[in-house]
Amino acid sequence: MAQDRSQAAATAGAEARAGLQAAAPEGSGSRPAPDRPRPQSRGRLALGTAIASLASFAYPGRGAWAGSCTVTSSTTATCSGAADPSDVAVGLANPAGAMFVTTEPGFGLNVTSLDDSAIYLFQNAGFVSFVDLNGSTIRGRESGIYHNDGGGGLPGAGLEIVSTGQIVGETGYGIRSEWLNVRGASVQGTVSIGVADVYGAAAGIWVYSRSLTPKNSAGRGTYITATGDVLSAGTGIDLNATYGKVNVGDVMGGRTGIRAVGRDILNVGTGDYRYGYSRITATGHVQGDAEDGIVVRAWETAIDVATVAGGRHGIDVETSGGTAFPESVSVTATGAVTGTTGFGVRTTGVGVKVEVAETSGGAGGIYARGQDVSLTSHGQVEGGAGHGIDAQAGGAGLRISAAGVHGGAGGIVAKKTGTEAQTITVTGEVRGDAGVGIYARNAGGGALEITAGAVTGGGAEGIAALNYGAGMSVSAWDVTGATHGVRSFNYGTGGLSVTLTGVARGTSGYGVFARSNAGDAVVEVGGAAGAVNGLDLRGFGAGVVRATASGDVSGGSGYGVFAYGGGYTTGMEISTAGVTGGSDGISARHMGGGTLRIAASGAVQGGTGAGIRTYTRAGGAVAIELAAGASVGAASGAAIVDADGDATVEVRSGASVAGRIQLGEGDDALVFDGGDASGVTRFDGGGGSADRLAFRDTTGTVDAGLVVGFEAVDVEAGALLEMFGRLNATLGVASGGTLAPGASPGLLEVDGDMHIAAGGLLEFELGGLVGGVDYDAIDVTGAATFDGGAILNVKLAAGFRPARGTSFDVLYAGDIFVDALEDIVIAAEGLPSSFWGLDLIDGAEGDVLRLTLVQTPVPASALLFGSAIAAMGWLGAGRRRRAPDGARERTSA
Repeated sequence: MAQDRSQAAATAGAEARAGLQAAAPEGSGSRPAPDRPRPQSRGRLALGTAIASLASFAYPGRGAWAGSCTVTSSTTATCSGAADPSDVAVGLANPAGAMFVTTEPGFGLNVTSLDDSAIYLFQNAGFVSFVDLNGSTIRGRESGIYHNDGGGGLPGAGLEIVSTGQIVGETGYGIRSEWLNVRGASVQGTVSIGVADVYGAAAGIWVYSRSLTPKNSAGRGTYITATGDVLSAGTGIDLNATYGKVNVGDVMGGRTGIRAVGRDILNVGTGDYRYGYSRITATGHVQGDAEDGIVVRAWETAIDVATVAGGRHGIDVETSGGTAFPESVSVTATGAVTGTTGFGVRTTGVGVKVEVAETSGGAGGIYARGQDVSLTSHGQVEGGAGHGIDAQAGGAGLRISAAGVHGGAGGIVAKKTGTEAQTITVTGEVRGDAGVGIYARNAGGGALEITAGAVTGGGAEGIAALNYGAGMSVSAWDVTGATHGVRSFNYGTGGLSVTLTGVARGTSGYGVFARSNAGDAVVEVGGAAGAVNGLDLRGFGAGVVRATASGDVSGGSGYGVFAYGGGYTTGMEISTAGVTGGSDGISARHMGGGTLRIAASGAVQGGTGAGIRTYTRAGGAVAIELAAGASVGAASGAAIVDADGDATVEVRSGASVAGRIQLGEGDDALVFDGGDASGVTRFDGGGGSADRLAFRDTTGTVDAGLVVGFEAVDVEAGALLEMFGRLNATLGVASGGTLAPGASPGLLEVDGDMHIAAGGLLEFELGGLVGGVDYDAIDVTGAATFDGGAILNVKLAAGFRPARGTSFDVLYAGDIFVDALEDIVIAAEGLPSSFWGLDLIDGAEGDVLRLTLVQTPVPASALLFGSAIAAMGWLGAGRRRRAPDGARERTSA
């Protein structure tokens, strides 16, 4: 291992000397200069300016030392001799030029009996080099190696320290380098420190080389490389340099792990300061026990580390940004970054890029401020008492990606005012214990996109999103909020999309509240539950308002589903499974164009309001479809209520309605297409002029007195409808439809016209001799029209056997129209149809269709013979038919 470190340190020193590492480009901006650090006071080592060659000095009165350095030429010296407790400090200087110091095998210094440093390197001009490739131990009571520029700072100045051994400063610094009087941006030089193990009580390595090198001077700067451990009771590495790079393994500081300050002095005396560039690479663990693991103040910063821990922040970077780099702050950590009382990662800059494996902090997980911000955590982000992630971007975009995020306050709080997109992607859970789960605000351009797994806001919304950019999309699994589950406002130029594969829950507010001022407004959820409304969607832009729920939606005091479309919207679509509401189950208000469509496949239950309520502009189109499994009702008794639209309501097979159906002023159609109408307490077509009630593929009984406001009632194919009472509408029976008047038996009164199409069937049950009481009858105030092929089916009640010649007036009408009575087909149950005959009789106040038994029922054994005779025309009755020209014509057989 020692040999490996020796080779690595030697390589690092050689690369620094050769200037292989390029400096960063020039930045811009200014900051006031901090106080200059105080140099160590060593007046007893002061050198006279007349000395023109390298000199070695011991302190006066200290005597000789075991380890020593011998001057071998005007610019070189060699250090040899083993360390000894009696060693005293070595001072080396060449006031006029360069100085190169090397060691021999076995060299060491142990200056611990005196309050002093081990080696002093003094420099007024030229380059200073100290190279130890022999694994030497250099130990000083104060510092191991102390370097001072001596006040020169001339062009060409530089420093190289290479050590493959151990350097120790028991009460001060392992290595300390001070450049005190560097003048102007024209001074160029390189500081290169390549070491193995270093310890210093105040700092392991401390370098002050501010403005030694302009940032755009390729290959120049301050480089610190440590292949072993850098340890300190204070700061592990403390670097104050214009252009600094640190490449280390493990660094441990009792106060701070690594501290780096980068700064240029452009014009001395004018206060024109500008931060420089710092790069930190650590392959091991960096720790600062009391303060920060890594803290950087520089114009531009790049950090690439493994694991970092700090008593305050894990990594703390603050910059003014640099326009030469797209990322003025770049932080990469392949392991965990931990801040005990502060943030795991805290960054500010123009461009901020953070990528960590996982991070945690007592005050927050990741804190970022910049013009363009990109944050990535491949593992969990823990925010302690604060937010898991707190990010703001002011000039460009904001991108957040994490596996999971948790904060004692909020989960993720993200705000952007820049021109580019804002994206938040979390593959796992996001939780804010006392605040919001995810809060996103895009006040600039670009789109806002949120993608997450389960999200919980323990003190506010699960997800709260506000967008002024080019559209917004929110996608998540389950979302729960102490107020609203999801609250989203889109004031931008694009549309809104909210997609939840699970359930949105709002403990005191809405399950989902979504509003969009532009484009389509779309919400798709697995389910939603709110103390007020379950799902609330409002669109005001030129697009479609669409709400879809594949699972249950419930609203507490308000609506299960509420949807609103403004005047510019082009349509509204609502599709639900189960819905319950304290007021309406579904309340839809569409003021725009197109059609308001509602499709329900589960139970829709309202409370004090309606099961389904719709509003449109006068004449607006409304389509309500209840599919199999749907049922609609309300505690108030109002099942379906429409205002002034032209509404079409279809109740399909397997669906049912319980309560009132109230359709408003438009021209409406209510169709029971296989659906169950038995629970309807009122069929109200409203005030339109062409309202229609139809029954298709439906079996049931309808009290005609419950049908109001419909101009037409149709019994269509597949329907078997028993209707009694008084109907104030035109009644039609289409081909394949069956109408059974009365309550079997009973009377159906039609205050209007009636039409029986070919294949349409009227079914009359005969149980006695009094029409409308003992047998079914229909009384039509208008005209009754029979198309050829219309069918009359005659049923005898159990035990009733009328005698031959018994007549039954089954239909009364103001007028009865039929081309020929023979065109009306008679069907019978219990008797052959040929036993019955029809007469059309003029009455004083209208026409009567009379049904007469023309053959006495005989035993079953004789029915075959009787039927044959009837078929030969041997039996018959007088019949009448309406002639085409309206004249009466009597025929007999």
